[in-house]
Order: sequence, then structure tokens, then C-alpha cells
Amino acid sequence: MATKLLLTDLASSVSHVPSNYIRPIFDRPNLSDVVQISDASIPLIDLQGLHGPRHSHIIEQIAQACQHHGFFQVKNHGMPEQVINNMLRIAREFYRLPESERLKNYSDDPSKTTRLSTSFNVKTEKVANWRDFLRLHCFPLEDYVHQWPTNPPSFREEVSEYSTETRGLVLRLLELISESLGMQRDYIDKALGKHGQHMALNYYPPCPQPELTYGLPGHTDPNLITVLLQDDVPGLQVLSNGKWIAVNPIPNTFIVNIGDQMQVLSNDRYKSVLHRAVVNCNQERISIPTSPRQLTLSPKLVHQSSKSSGESHINMYSGESHMTTSTNEEEERHCLYAMQLASASVLPRVDGMNVAEYIGKDERFCELFKDSSRYYNPMFMKKILETYRGFEGLKSLVDVGGGSTPGGKGAVLNMIVSQYPIIKGINFDLASVIEKAPSYPGVHNVAGDMFVSIPKGDAIFVKLNDDHCLKLLQKCYEALPNNGKVIVVDLLIPEAPETSLAIQSTFQLDLFVMNMNPRGKERTEQELLSLAKAAGFSSIRVVCCAYNFSLVEFYKKMRSTTAVYAMQLASASVLPMVLKAAIELGVMEIIAQAGPGALLSPSEIASHLPTSNNPDAPLMLDRILRLLASYSILSCSLVTDHQDGQVHRLYGLAPVSKYFIPNQDGASLASIFNMIQDKVMIDAWYHLKDAVLEGGLPFNRLYGMNPLEYVGKDARLGGVSKDATRDYNSIFMKKILDTYRGFEGLNSMVDVGGGDGSVLNMIISLYPNIKAIHFDLPTIIEKAPSYPGIQKVAGDMFVSIPKGEAIFMKETPLTSSPVPIPVSSACCISMTYIMMHLYQISNFVGFFILGKLNGI
Repeated sequence: MATKLLLTDLASSVSHVPSNYIRPIFDRPNLSDVVQISDASIPLIDLQGLHGPRHSHIIEQIAQACQHHGFFQVKNHGMPEQVINNMLRIAREFYRLPESERLKNYSDDPSKTTRLSTSFNVKTEKVANWRDFLRLHCFPLEDYVHQWPTNPPSFREEVSEYSTETRGLVLRLLELISESLGMQRDYIDKALGKHGQHMALNYYPPCPQPELTYGLPGHTDPNLITVLLQDDVPGLQVLSNGKWIAVNPIPNTFIVNIGDQMQVLSNDRYKSVLHRAVVNCNQERISIPTSPRQLTLSPKLVHQSSKSSGESHINMYSGESHMTTSTNEEEERHCLYAMQLASASVLPRVDGMNVAEYIGKDERFCELFKDSSRYYNPMFMKKILETYRGFEGLKSLVDVGGGSTPGGKGAVLNMIVSQYPIIKGINFDLASVIEKAPSYPGVHNVAGDMFVSIPKGDAIFVKLNDDHCLKLLQKCYEALPNNGKVIVVDLLIPEAPETSLAIQSTFQLDLFVMNMNPRGKERTEQELLSLAKAAGFSSIRVVCCAYNFSLVEFYKKMRSTTAVYAMQLASASVLPMVLKAAIELGVMEIIAQAGPGALLSPSEIASHLPTSNNPDAPLMLDRILRLLASYSILSCSLVTDHQDGQVHRLYGLAPVSKYFIPNQDGASLASIFNMIQDKVMIDAWYHLKDAVLEGGLPFNRLYGMNPLEYVGKDARLGGVSKDATRDYNSIFMKKILDTYRGFEGLNSMVDVGGGDGSVLNMIISLYPNIKAIHFDLPTIIEKAPSYPGIQKVAGDMFVSIPKGEAIFMKETPLTSSPVPIPVSSACCISMTYIMMHLYQISNFVGFFILGKLNGI
């Protein structure tokens, strides 16, 4: 199967948009509604005469543009036209390089400072954007330029020149913005310190169905400002007064947009507005955004407004509503950080009124609240609908207060019903709200009082945001069938403070709630459970998160997932048997040999196996690998075949996979797994019940002998056990030697039951000053290899043990000796293990598994 990591190599070969690029119906660009106006769709500011008499006029223009538009363009900016043309040319040349050359720069690791990719995080994003990008960190140049592509040959030279010129422009713009805020012109530059800079070379190829996808969906930038260079192909659109405005390119200009941090820094005076990139079916497009690193909040500006007017313009929604709707981890961190900063200043207390009453009396603040809330619910609901599957199977859903929530009037319920059209939606709110609510297909508007009664439905969707939530939950309980549930979106706080961005912003928003309503608060999961039980519900479950909000289900009856869990237990033996087959087939080694980050199809894996007599091998492998991926033993990615348009599964290694692949010493846990899952061992479990009822050991009851005797008669099992011990010693002892320092300073040590002596040899190799004694039974010692610095001594540990400053014991025998073991005054370094103990017969060495260190 042919697959492509980059869109550039896929786009030219498809006649329709592959499924993994198609946006949900509610999140597609309505291109017919875009406003096409003049070239001056956003303010165009001429920087000519910046240092002359026009200086104050330019400052005022920038202030107006930042305050009312959030975007502006600049001309006569001082950057040579040749530098701009060279940058656009070298970007095109890069994307026209052969696929193999471009892929040298590919990475799916979002943390890399130089990487070529098609998504922010290909491992987590479910819908890809119609864009490839090359991300470059570019200041200080000497720290990063050596990481940049070497082709085209002039790439590093020309991008370095552009980066240097752009940095100068960014610093000039930050000075102008500082002045426009009434601050010292170098305030932002000083606050940034020795700040970095990064850019992206965005490539948007022609798209056969541009109405189904985005180059980039609606988002804001999380930084201070972005300086954008684009070619002559339109694609950038800015949201203004609820309409998407096309920004037509003007030659030799740069577009400047305000980022989330600048909005916070300016105390909400300057606006970070939503913008997006759309694509077309005829022309490729290049855009190159450049940004400085992020900045912390300016205390001066936060306090300035509160001192002068008694209130702060920053509110809890401003950061949230403007954040990007992307689902990748990097953007989510930006969102959480902006939410944290947005709650850094809280609303003042207005005596005699709660915040709802105050909003009703203050027209200015009411409009501010509406404006900041406009995109609040769509942003979070998109995130929820991407991850939450609890709406599946519902026939009816009641949205309580659905017309009065931010961005409400049934809009949230409409998003749900659009994705799940089988659901009968009921938008339930006060009569005064419902009479103004629009009509949506599949949504029925119902007026009433939630504290009197609630319409019946399979599930009820509600936000617990007031101090009457117990009464509300009781009414929800009455309206639900026995198998119904309440779906709650709320902030959950941990019992103890944590330092993550999500928790920091949650604690700040909790105090924001307290400031508005002394009885209102955010809750811990335990407090939410207590509230649920007080309302009559049996249990709750935290299902998923949207940024720092949690989606919690309240159940009237104990949820049916217990039955699913029981079914999982009933088939529990399948997983180890499937993993055993995958190990024996060498599946993980095949994937590893394909290179770091490799993704292989079942057919590609089967091609490395002798499956010529089984045409169904790829299908069988796919089912095996799918199960392993569901347990995160492997990773799974969906890709579209550019030839047939079909979606296929590709499998890669997950973090746990490496433990089942031979390491640099040739050791892995696969041999230990094979020992535990060997048929000889598995069959003994069938006699556990009889052993409980009648006594004895399951192994002995089945085979009529103990494990010691059995291994002496079964050379195959002896070999399996020897391999397991060898690999376990190598893996486990390396970890011990990396962390344990108790061997330091010892002059002598005795390894009791040392088996083949390999463990003691690992210790002595690291601590050669230790006089080591390898002590075991004569039958073992006579066949054990010799190692430098180790003396072999035969004997019986239950009779006497050689003297030493320390005694090392790797395992606990199955039977204890009635005779005390004399250890003189030596200390004892011991491990306790939970598996069976076997002693060597012939070439078999002692076997032990998965223990814990005492005192380490």
C-alpha cells in the first residue's frame, strides 16, 4: 500500500479530499458567505517617515488598528524587496524538492525546533489540515541554522538573511505597540529579555474540494504578535463582526496580527481575533509567519485600569473564546496558558448585586460579556465532540439552560444534533429566552423553569455554574429513565495543589467564581460525587476533558460498563495469547527494523513473514495488531491510500514496545513473557481450584513432581528458563546499578545462590575493588563459567555461608529452612520475588521475575 507522510506528495494525485482531511459538517468553511471587499480589508499603515513628523500619527494608526481590528498591514517597512522575493522563491523551491530530500527534515515530534510535518501533532489530531509546514527556530541564528535543511543549496543563506531582517521589523513593531499603549518604547523588548524567534514555511497545495477542509481552521495566535509574509494567492481570512473577511494580498507588504498574550498584556485593550486559512482548487499558496517567543503578563497594565476606573477589562472568557480550536497538544497548552493569564485579574465586587444582575444593568459590560462569549461554547464543544462518545446511542437529549449559556440559544445542542442526527434535541430554558431562540433542524424549543420540572429525555446536558445545582440535579433525576444519565461540563479541582497550567488556571477561575458569587465554587471529584449522591444518583464517571474542563456523567443506576468489564474479564486469556503470537512472529522487531517512528501496514509486516501459503495473513495480522493497539502495546494511525481513497490502519511501536525488542545487549522481556506463558506453566493453573480444596501445589498435582525435578527432565523448558533468567538479569541489574549506591565502599561480598555468576560479574565490573564470592550448590558451581575477580565456592546455604561484608541474594526459596542461616555480622542485600524459584539442573540457572528491592 502506498502511503504519504506529507500532503505535498499526496495532493497532486487525488481527485477528491481523503476522509482524514474532511472536517465535520458543522466545522466546514462556508466559502459563499465570505465577504470580498477592497484591498484595504484591514488597515494599511505606511511606515514611511516613522522617525519624522509622522511618528505620532503612525502610533495612533497602530493603536486604532490593534484596538478595533487586531490586524493591520504595513508598507514601506524597510525590508529590501529582493530579500522578500528570495524568501518566497526559496520556500517554493524547497517544496518542489524530491520527496526523499524533503523527508530528511520530517518529524512527528512537536517539540523539535526544526521539523517538516503536515500537522502540529500527527499522533493526536483526528482531522488533518490541508497544509505542510517547515518550522524553524531562527534566533539566535548560530544556535539553530546548522539544523536547517541543506537543500536547496542557498536555503540557509537566504533564510538567514530574511530572518535577520524580519527580527528587526518585529522589534520595531513591538516598540511602536509599546508606545501606543503609553509605555516606554523598549518596555516589551526588555520584558522579553534574550528572546527567541521562530518562523514557519507554510505550503497549501491545490485542493480538489476546498469547501470540505481548511488550510488552517479558525484560531488565534498564542504569542505577542505575528508578522506574516504571503505570496499573491488569497487564502487568509479574518473574523470581523461575525463575518469572515478575505484579506487580499498586497505586494511588498507584511500582515501583522495581535496574539493572545498581547491582548492580555494590554489588559484587553488590543484584540487577538480569529483568523483562518482556506484553500482553492487551482493554485498553490505560500505563507511565512514569524513570531517572537511568548511573554508574561504586565502587572503595570493590569493595575493601571483597576486604579483608574475601579474595574478590570480582563474577564474569564476573553482568553478562552479567542483560543484556537485545534486539538493538538501544543495548541492546548497555549489555550490553557491564555486562560490562566485571562483570569489573572478578577472582576470587582459590586455591592448588592451578583454578576448576572450586574450584567443586566450595565449595557457596556453586557456587550463585552456577549462578545467574549461568542466563541466560548463552539470552541469547547468542538473539543468535546472530538473525544466524547457518550452521545452515541441516545434517542433524546435535553439541554437545560441551553438558550442562556454563552453562545447559547440552542447553538450547543445544534452542534450535537448535527453530528448525531438520530437524537431528538430539546432546548429547555426560560420563556423569555426561548421566545428569542432560533429554530434548528432536529431541535425542539421548550419553555419552562428548571427548578420546577425538566422535560424527560434519555440524557440531560447541563453546566453546573450556580449555587442551586443540588436542586437542579434533583429535577434532572426525576426527568431521567432508570438507565439515563446527566452529562455535566465543569471544572474539577484536585485535592492538593498541582503546578500544571490546567490546574493553575482552574484554581484562578475558582476564585473568579468566588468573587462573583460567594456561594459558588468549583469542586473536587469527591465533592461532585457527594453532590450527585445527595441528588439520588448512584455514581459518576469523569469521561474526558476539553482543555481544563471535565465532562462527567451522572448515573441513576450503577452503569452498565460493569457488564462490559465482566465481558473483558471473560475473555482475558486472549490478550496474553495474542501478544505471545506477536512476539513469536517478531512483529515488533519488524516494525523497529523499519526505522524510528516507522508505521507499517499489516501487508507490509506480512511481507517479512513466510506467509505464502496463507493469503489471509494480512487480515489476521490486522486483527491481532488492532487488539494490541487498543492496549497501547502498539500505536495505530489511520491513513488514506492516495490511489483508492480507502482508509487503512498503520501500526507503529508504542513506548512499552521497546521492552519486548532486544536491546543493545540482546535482552528483552519477551523471553520472560514466553516463560510465564509456556504451556507447561499455563496448564498448572487448571489445578489451582483442586489445590485450594485438597492441598498441595498446582504444578506438583499436575506433573507429579516439583518444578526442580520437571526442569531436569525437560531440556526445552530448561532452555526457555535459561533465556528468561539471562535477559532478566541483564535488564534488571542494569537498573539497580544505575540507582543503587550500596555497593560503594564494600571490600567483600557473597552472592548466595549466584547461579551462573553473571549478576555478580555485572556488579564486579562496575566495582572492581570488591572481593567477590560466587556461592552455590556444587552441581551448579562446577558448571558455572569463571569471571575475573570472582571466586567460586561450593556449599549449602542452609548449612553455612562464606563470610563477607555484604551478602547478595537474588531470590527467596520456595521452602524455608528450619535451620537459621548464619550471616555473621554481614549486612544482607536482598530482593523479594513473586514468582516461582527454580534451581539449576544441567545448564539451567535460577529463574526469578519482577521483584522489588528492599531498602533501595
